[in-house]
Amino acid sequence: MSQITLWGVEFKSNENFNINNRTFSGNSGINDIESDHIDILNFKDGMFNSKYCEQWGFKAVKFKSTFKDNQTFFEGILKSQDNGTLLCEGVVKNIKLEAIFTWTRKFLFWEIKNEYWFRGEEILKVK
Repeated sequence: MSQITLWGVEFKSNENFNINNRTFSGNSGINDIESDHIDILNFKDGMFNSKYCEQWGFKAVKFKSTFKDNQTFFEGILKSQDNGTLLCEGVVKNIKLEAIFTWTRKFLFWEIKNEYWFRGEEILKVK
C-alpha cells in the first residue's frame, strides 16, 4: 500500500481501486470557462488515458486511486515527448467523474501552465 496526496489530503492508496476498467465521457474546457471539447477518459488494466489528448502525443500511464467517503480519488501524470505533462487529479462518485488537468510545458526560459476541467459520466456497458 502506498500513499498519495490529492488536493492537499494524504490517503493510503490501493492501486486502481474501484475505477479500473471503467470509461467516462464528458465535457472539458480551459480554466472554468465554457466547454470547448468532449473527452473520453479510460481506466483499463491499471492504465489511464485521455482520448482527446492522444492527438498531442500524451500516452496512457499507470494511475493511483483510493476510496474514501464513498468517493474514489485518482491521479495520473500523462506525458508527451513534444508537449510536456498533464497532471490529472479527479474524483468519481457513483457514475460521475470530475477532474482537473494541469498542463505544463517547459521551454528554455519560460513555461506554459494551464488548468483544464473535465465533468462527465461513466459510459455504461449494455449486457
